[in-house]
Amino acid sequence: MAESGQSFVEWKEEFVSKERGKRVVHYFLKEKSGESVLAVVGTERSVRHMFYVVAEEFLRVNELNRSVNAAYRWRSRREVVNWLTSMLSKQYRQDSPKGDHVSGFNTVYQNRPARNLKLRTPDIVWSGATWTCGKQLKHFPAFCRNGITIAVQSFVFVMAEEGKRHLAFLEDMYEDRKGQKKVKVRWFHHNLEVKGVIILRNTHHKEVFVTPYTQVISVECVDGPAIVLTREHYEKCVSNLPEDLLTRVFLCFRQFKNNRVKPFKLSKLRGYFDQPIFSFLDRGYIEDDEDCLGDNAELGLKRYSRVISYEILRKKLIPKYAKNRQWDIPCFKANEKVELLCQDSGIRGCWFRCTVLRVARRRIKVRYDDLIDEDGSSNLEEWVSAFRLAIPDELGLRHSGRPTMRPAVTQDETDVGFEVGSAVDAWWSDGWWEGVVTEINASENADIQVYIPGETLFLKVHVRDVRFSRDWVGDRWVNVKGNPNARLLISDVALKEGRRNEIYADDVRMEVV
Repeated sequence: MAESGQSFVEWKEEFVSKERGKRVVHYFLKEKSGESVLAVVGTERSVRHMFYVVAEEFLRVNELNRSVNAAYRWRSRREVVNWLTSMLSKQYRQDSPKGDHVSGFNTVYQNRPARNLKLRTPDIVWSGATWTCGKQLKHFPAFCRNGITIAVQSFVFVMAEEGKRHLAFLEDMYEDRKGQKKVKVRWFHHNLEVKGVIILRNTHHKEVFVTPYTQVISVECVDGPAIVLTREHYEKCVSNLPEDLLTRVFLCFRQFKNNRVKPFKLSKLRGYFDQPIFSFLDRGYIEDDEDCLGDNAELGLKRYSRVISYEILRKKLIPKYAKNRQWDIPCFKANEKVELLCQDSGIRGCWFRCTVLRVARRRIKVRYDDLIDEDGSSNLEEWVSAFRLAIPDELGLRHSGRPTMRPAVTQDETDVGFEVGSAVDAWWSDGWWEGVVTEINASENADIQVYIPGETLFLKVHVRDVRFSRDWVGDRWVNVKGNPNARLLISDVALKEGRRNEIYADDVRMEVV
């Protein structure tokens, strides 16, 4: 960035066209001077696939910057967001990693979930007494989510793209000036990531390497506690823990920095002995580490001498939604009809009808009933996650914890009597779109106006193409309650934008109101 003399401080997303088959989205980078430059252009290749390239305007401005070239291509919005974030000026990024070339371009952290998104966190509650730093930011000692309390100076899993999870150490948590909940994490590398850079001998398959690299991310990305132990404690624990708890346990005794591996005393890390796993051990398991506890050695041994049951330990480590996965997800079988919720840019909040082709342990291969592949030869097929929770809807009508895959909905012929504020699904563009009724036409056309919050648009459809929304929660269908005051929940900005993008489903035309 220094070569081009530019200092980017912010990026933004702007939809040029939302018309099916012709969607176009632009991404801009904003400089300190306030001027914005078009950086990435995304165009639709098929109903479910966008293709992103570096904008020619951006290439011209940055022709001297060798890190930017016309060869940049992306096939997902997440990759674009990660690249845009990496282009921001250092003073607006927290301890950006450099020097360790792991897993391709720059570092593995290009794939970390650093998102410039306004995430809703209704199920996350701060805990403990707050303190204010010199930047007037409120810091917190812990937060609670899904029945699990996660404190500062603890090890956690962080969700990334495609359902992957990364390991990190939580160093700080606070609310920014916009009221968004943030956490600062220090990343770990897995041994396979390090092996791609240097030669390692005698590595353990559960070994991880602490790094000096930190990043500020949304608290919503934190997916629950992890356990990281020294080699000695790992060997003492691993033979006694059940399988479901072992998946959350790792060992660390080395640091990866500047493409070099060095010894690291993990037990010296503040918060190490606060891990709930030590409540499971008796005094003899940690008596060799009294020096690690320092002045609080006696208090520490007294605190961790109590042996607790496996069930209590599970409650401290495994979120409720994770423990209930076996009964939250139906046992899908080949040839079974299901619905899949899309949360990709441009088609957020749309349930597509699918047929199950194959079932693996964590993934399911489906064929879309109404979507054609890019070459037009057959219906689109793809592997999807067997378990993924839907993000909370912006109007707060639908149930939290609902999965993105569910059994096919059997349409009820009695789906009539819609009212303003009813939570409904509207059939349009080969799928059922989640929305809320905002207007009913009493004329012969029997049109219903539905607001689609996922894409900020108003859709006018015939009553026959609307059904009441139902959520699959646990192992049963649950009706979604509407809200007569739903229009009040739609922000003025969204209302204005939605009116401008009003769509008529019958002839698929876009009209400016």
